Amino acid sequence: MKNIIILSAMLLLQNITFAQTSIGFKNPQNIQPLLDYRLPSWGYSYLNIGFSADGSGNKKDINGFQLSIYPDFKKYYESEKNTWQIRLNTNYLYNYELDYSYYFEEDLYYEKKSELKKNSINYNLSGYWHKYLNPSLFINMGNKTYGYYNKYNNEQTENFRRFRSGSYIGIGVGRVRNVTPVIKALRINERLQRLEITDELSSEDIQKIAGIISKYGGYGIAYDRRNKYFLRDIFEQITSMQRDLTAFDYYYLSESLQENYGTRYNGWDVTLNLDYGYTFYKLDLSNSVAYDDWGSSIGFSLKSRWYKNINLEHQLGLQAELYYMYPLNDLASEYHRLTIKKSEFSWSELALKASYLWVISDRLLLDTELQAWISLQETEFDHSFSHFFYNIYPMNADENAYYNLNLSFTYFIEDNLLLKNSVYISYNPDEYLEREEVYWYFGTELVYYISRHLF
Repeated sequence: MKNIIILSAMLLLQNITFAQTSIGFKNPQNIQPLLDYRLPSWGYSYLNIGFSADGSGNKKDINGFQLSIYPDFKKYYESEKNTWQIRLNTNYLYNYELDYSYYFEEDLYYEKKSELKKNSINYNLSGYWHKYLNPSLFINMGNKTYGYYNKYNNEQTENFRRFRSGSYIGIGVGRVRNVTPVIKALRINERLQRLEITDELSSEDIQKIAGIISKYGGYGIAYDRRNKYFLRDIFEQITSMQRDLTAFDYYYLSESLQENYGTRYNGWDVTLNLDYGYTFYKLDLSNSVAYDDWGSSIGFSLKSRWYKNINLEHQLGLQAELYYMYPLNDLASEYHRLTIKKSEFSWSELALKASYLWVISDRLLLDTELQAWISLQETEFDHSFSHFFYNIYPMNADENAYYNLNLSFTYFIEDNLLLKNSVYISYNPDEYLEREEVYWYFGTELVYYISRHLF
């Protein structure tokens, strides 16, 4: 285990060695432009494809690895009146692991170890819309649909399919703004000063430049030489130009737009939603026996977000989500020969996440996340039934709580290609088996952006 940790640290730190040197922000403590920013009508979209290789284990040994390929599409729009997002991603995954099964027999505890090979195809389609009635009050609605097909090769072959769709509608207060264009405007301001083209720009000029940057993608549609016209519009906002620009100046200023500082947010919001979900699943076993079932649920969720830019290089975030769900149908398993009446059970979940983003250089980012998930199951039933329960409803009756720490180094090799190394540690106290487990994961991802646009 010690050797694994040392190896992981070495692979993570290799990105720092090859990262380009950043000139850094001249005044990283000046976050007032982020607080003053008001949104024009803008948005962005991207399509990428990623490849990853991951290893996992526990305190005893390495117990698995997986390879995956995953395309990802996202389109995001934001203005003072509306914010919406659509995202679709798919994933093909091959997984090999040593499966540990735990059971009791005659009041004795047993652990069974076996090999498990899995091929899976997953997809996720999600979207949301915020309609702002005033600067800090909005209507919130959205949907998240996902499904997967898993083929397990263990003691017997299992083909498992699952589909779930959940919708919600509610009301929210507060405002979280995407302030990434302001970060880029501040970088252009610094480069203008380094070239001795102008003195430091006013906050009003920076806001105007941020608005132009948010529409950068439209210049590529309207003009063949988009940087020429893009910079022309920026300079029209500046009244203190001290000299004309050379060809190098144009290149130096437009090159700053390719720097990566992560997606930056500022502000807070709280939403209260009414939720509805539907799930269908089917299990085919190698002995030609098949089982299927469905379930639906209704409930509410309370969600909150908070983001704070300590300065231009460091961002903090907090998120909290509380769910309460109640089933709308009885739950019966032919496979387990068990039935639970809908009036006999309900459940709630609490999820907490703290995040920290550090811009180490223009192309190297460190993301840190600390997560806690707690399940408040309000019904007791035969533990062997819990896996079936999870197939129908979006919670895991096997686990009462888990706590995760995730560290990710992202290095942009060039404008459309990034390398990401991650270390993930999970702590899971299991009250049923009266044991505690610590799991670790290490992964390397290579992501290529086929297209990225502002609009």
